[in-house]
Amino acid sequence: MEISQVAVVDDGPCLVILFPVRRIHEKSKVLWRKVASLGNSDSVLGLVLIDKTPRQEASEFFLGLVLKEKLTVLVCDPEESIFASQSRVSVPPNSWVSQIHDDDDIFGDLTLPPYVSKNNVLQPTIRLTHSKFGSVISKAKELHIPAFTLFSFIPSEIWNLFASYVRAQGEECSPSLDVALNFTCSKLFHQVQLPSFQYHYNYERWYTKKSSKIAITNYMLFDGWGIHCDFVTAEFASQIDKLLFSIWCERFEIANSSIGLSHIAFKSIFPTKKHIANIRFRVAVYHWSSVIFRILRKIDASKTRTERAKLLSLIAKAYSCNSSYELALTLSKISELSTLTRMKERFEFWASELLGSAELIK
Repeated sequence: MEISQVAVVDDGPCLVILFPVRRIHEKSKVLWRKVASLGNSDSVLGLVLIDKTPRQEASEFFLGLVLKEKLTVLVCDPEESIFASQSRVSVPPNSWVSQIHDDDDIFGDLTLPPYVSKNNVLQPTIRLTHSKFGSVISKAKELHIPAFTLFSFIPSEIWNLFASYVRAQGEECSPSLDVALNFTCSKLFHQVQLPSFQYHYNYERWYTKKSSKIAITNYMLFDGWGIHCDFVTAEFASQIDKLLFSIWCERFEIANSSIGLSHIAFKSIFPTKKHIANIRFRVAVYHWSSVIFRILRKIDASKTRTERAKLLSLIAKAYSCNSSYELALTLSKISELSTLTRMKERFEFWASELLGSAELIK
């Protein structure tokens, strides 16, 4: 995979904006012009366009503008995951990187605070929006959305490590990696507000339980989970990534070992006993329904439920592990499931990393 290094213009603190574009709609060029205007800000070092449009319409638009030689264009496969594409971008020291998504909106201008350090995450005013209801969701709810770290400016040190973690997993990587990034940033850095800049996050796909379920299913199907698309497996995968990226931060000395980041992450991934009991109850339901479908000679339906039971049983076992070694062995068993062939490399990567982390997780 070719890595795009954003050029260093000067040694002062500066911002880098990633702009992945896949969708084109009636308001696209309005947002594109806003992003281009931000790219021309004095505090912005570089604008990285990640073009996944059908005929590279975004590239044509941005290359036709004057952007003070700040523009970097990456043309990527539309079927490539968002984080796999973004992991191609490496940013220079003393910079902060954020991203703007093509179905969201931005307002205001970008100005660096007078005093900013590498221990700061620079957060704009972020609002959840809905086309029918506007910006109506409480601030308390907004604070619990992991994706918001993506729309804050995070230090180059953590971004470049995050990108290397994504690349280490291979071509397939989880769309829920924002959970891992959000966890580490919340534990390692202090938030500093960017009062003059607002980010409006399109919350429509997450607004109701039904729409959230559809969104999760679509993301997981795209990711390769097949018959195993549900909240339980999605949550499990995001928690494992959270743990593994915490280990990487300590291994590469981003996190001070005295913080015990990986230990905190390891303890935080385990749900309540009630949640584990609910998973085991679902395992029993799948087993019984498998038997019933076999009696009814609906073999495919029976096999599907048997395979679902196998994975959920292993997830319940993983949540009951007392050490990283036990968890690694369980992940290895999951990698052997015949219905998770696209996930095999990822689970093997997770297991391998955990086996080498015994000295970090105590």
